[in-house]
Amino acid sequence: MRAGHFPHDGGTVAIRGDVSAILELGVGLNPEYSGSENILFGCVCRGMSLREAEAKFDRIVDFAELKEVIDRPFKTYSSGMQGRLLFSTSIHVDAEILIVDEALAAGDALFQEKCLRHMKDLARSGRTILFVSHSIALIQQLCNRGILLHEGRILFDGDTATVLHEYDQILAQARRGATEAALDHPTYV
Repeated sequence: MRAGHFPHDGGTVAIRGDVSAILELGVGLNPEYSGSENILFGCVCRGMSLREAEAKFDRIVDFAELKEVIDRPFKTYSSGMQGRLLFSTSIHVDAEILIVDEALAAGDALFQEKCLRHMKDLARSGRTILFVSHSIALIQQLCNRGILLHEGRILFDGDTATVLHEYDQILAQARRGATEAALDHPTYV
């Protein structure tokens, strides 16, 4: 075990509000169900009543832009289409806290922009968005606070610009180390 690195086997988190999460593409969706069935299933699993899910169904389909394929089996969807359905279902739950882990990588550029606009609107409405990403550009667009984690430890916590500057410094140091190692051990072809 490295100094300062301890396995996480306990702790406490206090949550005030409902949580919706987009953690991994396709998690919680059944590949044998149609897109329609997965919307209803996903909403109910996220705490909605079937009546609430049915009331939001058209908005979810419209946001995902999948009306033409919504009754096809989910397993026939491309990864981008799966991401659209998952994202749209998750953001329509009306949770106070939305956790998004690298979920904006799926879909085309226009859909990604649409998702970013919606996430900004959610944040302006007072909701909390916990956005996990390695994309500096997305972090700059979405976040007003950043936490830099490394090997389970918090290295920096503060305003986004400062945290990203520290991240750049760490990357520069790692690049210098990799360059020095390559110079010390050249390979010849």
